[in-house]
Amino acid sequence: MADEGESVKVAVRVRPFNGREKERDAKCCIRMNDKMTTITNPATQIAKNFTFDYSYWSTDGEETLPDGYNKSQGAGKGLDGATYADQQQVFDELGQGVLNNAYGGFNSCLFAYGQTGAGKTHTMLGATGDHRGIIPRSIEQILTTVQETAESGWSYTLQASFLEIYNESIRDLLVPPKELEGRDYTIRQGENGMMAIADLKIMEVTSTEDVERLMATAEKHKTVKGTDMNERSSRSHTVFQLRITATRQLKGDGPKQTLHGSLNLVDLAGSERLSKSCATGDRLKETQSINKSLSALTDVFVALSKKAAHVPYRNSKLTFLLQPCLSGDGKALVIANISPVESSAHESVCTLRFASMVSSCELGKATKHISTGATTDAPAASSDAAAAATEAPSTLERSDSMESVASNISSVTACSSATAASGVSGAPRPASAASSRASLIPGASAASRRPLSTRTDPAANKKNTRESLAPAAAAAGKAGPATALKSGIPAPRTSLVARAGAAKPA
Repeated sequence: MADEGESVKVAVRVRPFNGREKERDAKCCIRMNDKMTTITNPATQIAKNFTFDYSYWSTDGEETLPDGYNKSQGAGKGLDGATYADQQQVFDELGQGVLNNAYGGFNSCLFAYGQTGAGKTHTMLGATGDHRGIIPRSIEQILTTVQETAESGWSYTLQASFLEIYNESIRDLLVPPKELEGRDYTIRQGENGMMAIADLKIMEVTSTEDVERLMATAEKHKTVKGTDMNERSSRSHTVFQLRITATRQLKGDGPKQTLHGSLNLVDLAGSERLSKSCATGDRLKETQSINKSLSALTDVFVALSKKAAHVPYRNSKLTFLLQPCLSGDGKALVIANISPVESSAHESVCTLRFASMVSSCELGKATKHISTGATTDAPAASSDAAAAATEAPSTLERSDSMESVASNISSVTACSSATAASGVSGAPRPASAASSRASLIPGASAASRRPLSTRTDPAANKKNTRESLAPAAAAAGKAGPATALKSGIPAPRTSLVARAGAAKPA
């Protein structure tokens, strides 16, 4: 991923048929060929093409396993020659890139978007064995990297959290529900460009056992209910966050260099049509909250695609939490999950249109969070430290700019004090805007000082004001410019010719 002028990367993945769809002998309306995805309207038979950075055909493989999952044997081909994509391929091409960004000190994010039952949770969490999703594979890969890079001097600290946003309320998935009462999960600005959440449990990850325990705890506490569209429908947005701190000693006696990166993996709740999900009661309230927050996410991407001056990050807790990854400070990738069946063609088209709009968003140059600590032994930093310092935010530049601002403020204050002491203004500062306007026109009539609501005839009031000012202005003109300045009435302006003539010697 490029650092400058980078667009949001977008992938699309089509899931397999589920058991109910196979029983109904459902028909497929999706085709894939390389990076192109084609969807056909079952009513009109009109096809529409979409092109994305990645396209994954996961509808049929060479072999269907006893547990119902498909398995690729390397030569499996889908419709139009699309090669079957398994969980490992999706991680290698998507998850690994997001991980590399987090290693490098960036705030990186991957969204799984789509209608309910489109396969988002399978992509992000998956099952066991070869069916593990992006989140467990990412943690396992990071632990492997930590061991491999230890010999080169790098040391890592991994801190994980897992939360869900349910009906616009934050819930900690690593804490039992009974212990959630009384906790104030407030989002605030944190360090290294990240958002921080008060009272959120942070778990240090050092082994695969920690990973398995974390995933099992989160899965147990996640809100999942059944609807007519999905037997196990996620009723909340789940956000897995992993903060990566990498430290190494630079050459010789150089300072320590620290990289601060974050990995945000988001399994969005699926959008629903009430006519299909038949949600009522609590399910109806959940659906309304889900659709509202997804609309807020869409508004953010629309504003980014139009390069609007204002982006509504604060319209939902989801977009506010992930603002660092979407505001140009970080990097983002979206995987759009769609259903292959004709009955979901409308929802699939909406998902593809959303993905197409997101692909036009540019986040600009991401910020690399790197810091270099000074040492007492070596007064001069090594060449590596100097290079790192050029990448890190310059404290000296910020200090100079603040001193410049303070100097300007002091100059303006001194100038104002000198002006007041010289008596040029002729009067102390008025106590209010109304008294200020009145003090500038000392000869104004009482009618001109009344509130606007009492002036029934603006034209007459204007005439009266001119007439009341006329004697004062005439007197000021006779007395000369100095008297006029003290009275607050400007002296009559003379022509350039007259002034030039007055300046000539007799």
